[in-house]
Amino acid sequence: MTKLSYDALVLAGGRARRLGGVSKPDVVVGGRRLLAHVLGAVDGPHVRRVVVVGPATLAVPSGVTRTLEAPPDGGPVAGIAAGLAALQDGV
Repeated sequence: MTKLSYDALVLAGGRARRLGGVSKPDVVVGGRRLLAHVLGAVDGPHVRRVVVVGPATLAVPSGVTRTLEAPPDGGPVAGIAAGLAALQDGV
């Protein structure tokens, strides 16, 4: 069976109001940042590119593209649009 390659889009924005403003991607769970858990889940031989949509202050590993949603705090639809634009641009 042929395995298809795919791109991964991770939404890591938001104000985290229910967390008291703490950066959700940076919350440590089981000794690792939550973002590291998510990136580990989408890692594999068939992943071509990974784009994380999050704030400019969010650190991402080498080989992962980070982009901003527009408008800022625009919600998940704005995040998806920004991520898809980054994938389309080949950033």
